[in-house]
Amino acid sequence: MNKEQQKAREEIHRLEERLPQWVRTLMLPGKPFGRCKFHRKQKQKWLLYASQQMFSLVVMTGVIEKLDEAERSEWLDLLLSLQDPES
Repeated sequence: MNKEQQKAREEIHRLEERLPQWVRTLMLPGKPFGRCKFHRKQKQKWLLYASQQMFSLVVMTGVIEKLDEAERSEWLDLLLSLQDPES
């Protein structure tokens, strides 16, 4: 492995370590885990599409393996349920 490849691998590892915490910063507080806003100007509390997109990112990057069982279950339940009736 050359120097550039090693540097790229180290950067990927650094990002992979930070990704779970970054994902948590985008979640709305409270239950259920996994509710996300699409953008900060959005008036409704959360959006199913934004939550689904974040879930896709978490699955594709392997972050889902770092979530505890309760968080994974909440996220799946959220996505399988209907969107918040108030929205």
